[in-house]
Amino acid sequence: MQGALTVRFLTKRYIGEYDHHGDQPPYKYELMVDSEPVLFELLDTCAKTAGELPSTKTLDWADGFLLVYSITDRESFSYIKRLHAHISQWRREAGPAATAPMVLVGNKGDMIHLRQVGYEEGEILARDMECLSFREVSASEQVTEVAEAFNDLCREVNNHRRKSKQSLLDRVLGGRGGLRVYARGKSDSALPKD
Repeated sequence: MQGALTVRFLTKRYIGEYDHHGDQPPYKYELMVDSEPVLFELLDTCAKTAGELPSTKTLDWADGFLLVYSITDRESFSYIKRLHAHISQWRREAGPAATAPMVLVGNKGDMIHLRQVGYEEGEILARDMECLSFREVSASEQVTEVAEAFNDLCREVNNHRRKSKQSLLDRVLGGRGGLRVYARGKSDSALPKD
């Protein structure tokens, strides 16, 4: 995920020159998404080199992936393709439990005059990668749209959890109807706590 997008989401401020230092702990941020409290834990994994990919430990930790490229940088778009191949390999090796949802975001939407990656290319890649959402945003100009990208991912993670929970309940209870839905609140969040 690109650092400027993370900073914009967390602080509502834009920082043009984001200095990403490796091995930072996850950022924690609580907000309401669709009238439900959500605790986001964000691990910003900006690659320092084109060949650097997240570790298996990082992939195992994540409930979802916000994959970000710059529309003004073809190499960042190519990196997302390599990253997706890496995530796909992890999924094959980890098995059915490794099904974290993905959302694809093209950043720097305000710099159309420098565009190197077409909107349609982003849409096609999102479809090919089976991302549940795609959008272009501008971290420098769009607070609401940046927040919506994160909220999209949150909704997809919650939908995935509900489906997984329902699937498990169906297996355990033999597919009987009449199950009550349990909504998690702040005090019993499924996200790991430090």
